[in-house]
Formats: sequence, C-alpha cells, structure tokens
Amino acid sequence: MEKTLVGGCGGENEEVILGKELDFLGREQVSNIRRDSFVEPLGSILLQNLSHRSFDLPKWLEYLFAYGGVLAFQCGGEENVDDLVRQPFYRFLQRTVLLHMMAYSFLFYFCGGMPLLVWGIGITIAVRLHLTFLVNSVCHIWGTRAWNTSDFSKNNWWVAILTLGEGWHNNHHAFEFSARHGLEWWQLDITWCLIRFLEAIGLATNVKLPTETQMKGKALV
Repeated sequence: MEKTLVGGCGGENEEVILGKELDFLGREQVSNIRRDSFVEPLGSILLQNLSHRSFDLPKWLEYLFAYGGVLAFQCGGEENVDDLVRQPFYRFLQRTVLLHMMAYSFLFYFCGGMPLLVWGIGITIAVRLHLTFLVNSVCHIWGTRAWNTSDFSKNNWWVAILTLGEGWHNNHHAFEFSARHGLEWWQLDITWCLIRFLEAIGLATNVKLPTETQMKGKALV
C-alpha cells in the first residue's frame, strides 16, 4: 500500500495510546499470522488462551478483556514491516508523531478554545478507539462467516456501517492483503471508495484484491 494511503488513514491521534504508526502496523502484521491467540488479544476467549484454559471467568470479564485487550497487550514492532521502515515518509511519521499531536492541539485551541480542543482531540480519540475495539471484539463474537479461516472472525454489518467498512472482518481475515473489505456489492465499504478515488488520481498504486481462484478456495459455500 502506498505511503499516502497508510499515512493518511493511520490516525495520528490514536497513536498516543495505541503506539506509533510503524509499531501499530507491526502488531497488525503479527495478528494476521496468529489469529485469536495470545499475540492477538481480540477474541472472545482471550483469558482462556492466556491461562491454557486452566480456569474460567465470568462472560462479562471475557468480553471486557476482548474489548480493550489491545491496550494491555502489545506485540510486534518495526521488524515486521521492513518495507515501510525503509521509506523516509514513515520514518518521519514515527519520529514526529507527538509534534503532530501538539500542532493539532494548538490549532484547535486557537480556532475554538477549550470546547474545540475537547471535541476535536479528546472526543475524537475516544470515539475512534472504541470503533477500533468494536472491530477487534464484536467481530470475533457476533456476525456471519463467508470464508474458511482458522479463527473466530465474523462479518458484522452494523459495525461495518459505523467503521466505514472495517466490520467485514471475516473478509479481512480471509484476505488480509486485500484493500477492499466489503467484497460483495451490497457490503458497504466507504474506505474502499476512498482507495479507489486515490487510485484514480494516482496517489494509490499496486492496490491488491483477492482473485476469483483465491475466493473460491476459501468460500464456505
């Protein structure tokens, strides 16, 4: 994926909590390899996996860990995204993320005072973090499956609406390289529309999609 796309969609505000751009992408690379295990604390059986199923927990506590586990458990790093580390653009983002946050904060405060700072930074971070948690928890518990994957990922239509397409999580787990998550015509994927626009104006290249053969090989029906 090209630098404009990843850099523009990475969400610098959340990096203060989830980690810097390359670190976060490195963790995502690891989670694409080992699903629903201790390196991806996103499934509904997080604590059982960590404890080798030696004890049970109340279901509400399982859901709590699954929902916010990404904050507590970190894995991966720059070594998993060597191709991005070699690009000066991403190294620049990695080194200067806090400066970006400070610039945003000063700009918002200058334009609208404390209310705009709270809504433009604080509320925005909170909402986007919870949307991320929805994908990484709800979409491992509730929804439908179209593809044969070795995990509990599911497609959830209402999460997809809230996250502009990220809720088609079983699609993502089946074809993690795909720039498009909504693989069916009726699966709303606003992010894919943005990628198509960037491709049309030459800012996104080498856009990857699953082939018909790959899709037939993983289809459940």
